Amino acid sequence: MKTTKIIVSAQDIGGCNVLIPIINELKTDNLIQLVLLFSDGSCEIAKRNGLDYIDITKLQYDELLNLITNESPNLIFTSTSTGECCEKIITLIGKELNIKTVAIIDHGAHYKHRFSDVNTENLKYTPDYILVTDQRMKNDMIKYGFD
Repeated sequence: MKTTKIIVSAQDIGGCNVLIPIINELKTDNLIQLVLLFSDGSCEIAKRNGLDYIDITKLQYDELLNLITNESPNLIFTSTSTGECCEKIITLIGKELNIKTVAIIDHGAHYKHRFSDVNTENLKYTPDYILVTDQRMKNDMIKYGFD
C-alpha cells in the first residue's frame, strides 16, 4: 500500500498542544508519514514531547514553498493562530499546490481572524476543511459564515 504523507504545522503553544495527541495517534499508523513543521512556541512543545520536527521560525515564503514542494505531501494539517503566522502561509501554499488543507481550531474565539490577513476578515487562508472541538463551536462558525 502507498504511504500517505502529511505535513503538520503549528506556531502557537495552544495549537501545538491540540495537535500532539493527533500526531501521536497518526504516528502509530505505518502507512502515514508525518513531516512536522513548527515555529516559535510550538518548537518547545515539540521538544518536550520528543518529536522530530523542522524549525521553520525564520523561513520566508519562498523557502517554505520549496520545502513543501520537495516534501510533496498528500495533505497539510495545521492548527490556527491569529495575526501573521506560519499556518496561514502553509495553508496558502497548500492551496497553490493543490494539496488538501485541514485546520483544527483549539479556542472558540476570533474565527475569522484565524483565516484572514491582519485587520481584515478576508478569509484568504481558509483551508478546505476545518475541525472544531464541539457542537457550540460548529454552530458559531456556521453563524459567522463558514460552511
